[in-house]
Amino acid sequence: MKYTIDYLSKNENEENPYIWELGSLFSAYDENEIYNLLDLIEDSNGKDLMSYYRWRWILVNNLLKKILDKDYVNALLEISEFWLDLDSPFDMPYQYQGAENKLHPQEFYTEEHLSKVVSNHKKWLEDEKEKLK
Repeated sequence: MKYTIDYLSKNENEENPYIWELGSLFSAYDENEIYNLLDLIEDSNGKDLMSYYRWRWILVNNLLKKILDKDYVNALLEISEFWLDLDSPFDMPYQYQGAENKLHPQEFYTEEHLSKVVSNHKKWLEDEKEKLK
């Protein structure tokens, strides 16, 4: 939220109403509402896409912090739900079990696989951060 508030304070003439709506969610927010707004921003012009990508980066970063206290099965399920909520973008650092890989559930839902998934997400965050500069 800090990014949006900072952005709007420097860009008072921002014309995209969805960015202003995101900024209005400064207090406790509903994640579903943020995902819906991100969908609207993603469908907007190119300038708005940069905002979408920044928000997506923030949400992935928060996701990795959020799953730290979960067991590996629930962490992987939460990661799956997260990417489904974002409509499975083509560049996501995740493959759903059975859909895009040949891992059986017994291989997919393991601590080892979660470690690999988290590592892939961290690498993705680094790569995305470079693109967003």
